[in-house]
Amino acid sequence: VCFLCAVLYFFMAIFRLGVVTSLMPEPALSGFTTGAAMIIITSNMKYFIGTDVPRGGVIFTWLHILQRLDEINPVALAIGLLSLGALMALKEVNSSLWFKARSKVPIPEQLVVLILAITVCWAAKLDER
Repeated sequence: VCFLCAVLYFFMAIFRLGVVTSLMPEPALSGFTTGAAMIIITSNMKYFIGTDVPRGGVIFTWLHILQRLDEINPVALAIGLLSLGALMALKEVNSSLWFKARSKVPIPEQLVVLILAITVCWAAKLDER
């Protein structure tokens, strides 16, 4: 879904079809974006909670997760929550006036969190468990 959205936006930019989005009602654009976000979040939950989730629709996937809360990997969940918190904290730092006055370049939040998470997993030898 994410790839298809990117391809759609790419071709719209090439053919200068940005005016098409101005003709679409705001609720339709908002619904499309929210739906795509829900699908992306749902498809990545198996990595966030560290358990196997069978393929299926959004509702089926969330029901499966909620019925099997006892199977959640606490280490994966902790790393996921800490990573999410770090992303939110770095976003706040980047948007603060204090940081903007002192730096011309924002901190690459996702890259920093990715490198930190990989380093933690490597140092704790989580790939061997």
